[in-house]
Amino acid sequence: MIKMIKKILNDNKGFTLVELLVATVILLIVLLLGYALFSSGVLSYDAGVSRARLQQNVRQVENGLRNELRNAVFISEDDNYQGDGEVYELKLDDGHLWVNDWQITSDGVITEVTISIEDDEEEDSNSVVLAYEVFTSAGEEEYSSDDLFLLNNLEKGDMGLGIEGEVSLNTIYYVKPALPDPDED
Repeated sequence: MIKMIKKILNDNKGFTLVELLVATVILLIVLLLGYALFSSGVLSYDAGVSRARLQQNVRQVENGLRNELRNAVFISEDDNYQGDGEVYELKLDDGHLWVNDWQITSDGVITEVTISIEDDEEEDSNSVVLAYEVFTSAGEEEYSSDDLFLLNNLEKGDMGLGIEGEVSLNTIYYVKPALPDPDED
């Protein structure tokens, strides 16, 4: 055993230039492949984060539309409501959705919101639904979503339906139902 160790230590044989070059080339190839995989992973992660941010903003708009308009007693493109109740303004401005002075979306990436009021497809129904589509983009990434929901306090032929056809949401006016006064009996 000791003889073997002495033999290894006293061996003056080294690596040839060709062996060193081959080892260096193999090491470089492994490093380049590792960098390519890492770089691809970072780009994929960034794209996923960007897509998630766009989807979050679309969900914020969808929730805002549902929360604000589902129980409305008046919806119109014009501020011409003559009844009781506060008129609210829903608008798309500089990529953000606003209700009066309250900003619903966190990032200014909403490019367009279109809405239309349609008849409910069930037979013998006087109900109407609000259909919408939300478009968003940031850089080269784009995302859109569409859905519809029932308008609880409006029916076919109601005077509170001031939207005809599909409209691009610049400013929509609406009135929420009056809440009953808890002190009145």
